[in-house]
Amino acid sequence: MTKKRIFFITQNLVNPRTNEKLIDEKQIKEALNHKVFKKWAYILHNKDIYTEEDEKKDDKHKCDMPKNDHYHVALYCDDAIDPNIVAKWFNIPLNQIDFPKGGSNAFLDCVKYLTHESEKEQKKGKHLYSDDEVIANFNWREELEKYEGKKKVNQINVNEVFDKILYSGLTIKESINNYPEVYRNHYKKCEDLRSRYLLYAPLPPLRINIYIEGKGGMGKGVASKALATFLSPQKNEEDCFFEVGGNNVSFDNYDGQPTIIWNDMRAGVFIHQFGRGETFDIFDATPTSSVHNIKYGKIRLLNQFNIVNSVQPYKDFLDALSGAYYDKNGNFHDAEDKNQAYRRFPIIICLREKDFDILFNVGFFTKTRDYQQYIIYKNMVGNFSEIVKKYETYNNKASEKLLSLIIDKINKFIEDQSKSSTENSFDEDLFKIGFVDGKSSQEKINLF
Repeated sequence: MTKKRIFFITQNLVNPRTNEKLIDEKQIKEALNHKVFKKWAYILHNKDIYTEEDEKKDDKHKCDMPKNDHYHVALYCDDAIDPNIVAKWFNIPLNQIDFPKGGSNAFLDCVKYLTHESEKEQKKGKHLYSDDEVIANFNWREELEKYEGKKKVNQINVNEVFDKILYSGLTIKESINNYPEVYRNHYKKCEDLRSRYLLYAPLPPLRINIYIEGKGGMGKGVASKALATFLSPQKNEEDCFFEVGGNNVSFDNYDGQPTIIWNDMRAGVFIHQFGRGETFDIFDATPTSSVHNIKYGKIRLLNQFNIVNSVQPYKDFLDALSGAYYDKNGNFHDAEDKNQAYRRFPIIICLREKDFDILFNVGFFTKTRDYQQYIIYKNMVGNFSEIVKKYETYNNKASEKLLSLIIDKINKFIEDQSKSSTENSFDEDLFKIGFVDGKSSQEKINLF
């Protein structure tokens, strides 16, 4: 049999049928002389009666009838020992010994049982024994009070953490960093509560989508992360965005990050995986309560920003989102109004090796129907990959200067939305700041 460290003995003084002696205090004391027992405590239960619960289990044990006198012995060993040896020392059958699990805490739970003082045992109507009736080789009451006090504090902390996750939006990462013991012991509960929060958390008032176009090696991924970092300056870099990409997009492990970065995503991938309806929902300027499938359930996206990066030219990308297509089942879908795609991407960045262009959708920012018109700012000099490599962080002064035009425009738009502004003016004065080379030109272009 596997060696154990904690033992809890229950044995009648005599056999109720034969009146043969089974155990006495002398027998217990002799067994306790073995030095392997670091801590021990025992008691004679000679005032126990059968309870209503006992009678329900066995109608021979009538409620209030006295039980046979018996001893309880709680044993704690530093080193594990064969239970058969313990049974031999106490001269009792092995089946009279339980083996509680849980280290020293489990041992103290056994010691607490000796007096029947717990609320659980008292509710059953068991006799309450006095401390004086417990025989022990250590200050069991002091250790028990410390243990109970710690348990109470820990329980309060656990419930507080649960409430913070469910009602205040505490993230899994914050739970791990701030309450590691709670998460370690209750990680499934924490993750379940976080999933529930994400399903019912308040949605952002609007969603802004940004498309970054560029050939391979132009730094699209780096530019996406730098932009996401400045869109949520109050958060740590790694908490600003959630990345997805490839042909099998998954939202598993999404934890409410304010920006979702879609890496190397062509329009056809969105349409194939989500269909046009769900794709348009993901990029709707007014977030909806739609849920998306994950491995073990469903999730709502709480992101205020989407950043899509791709080698696909932005015009081809937008046209394909609204164009005709065949779905996974071979069903044909007619093209839709191109405005449905163009209005969903109010900001476009076209990266080249040494410079880039920024396009702002006229219809979106002026609240008109001019969704196929853009204000374009050309030849913004800078390479995001080189900058981040130099500064070793996305959040740096050079990136901030390069992106200030976009960040300021977004912040002003959000501020105007929060004030329910009715102005339709396109604030061109705002675009006079943030040019890297001082030579950037602007012009209005019609795509058709």
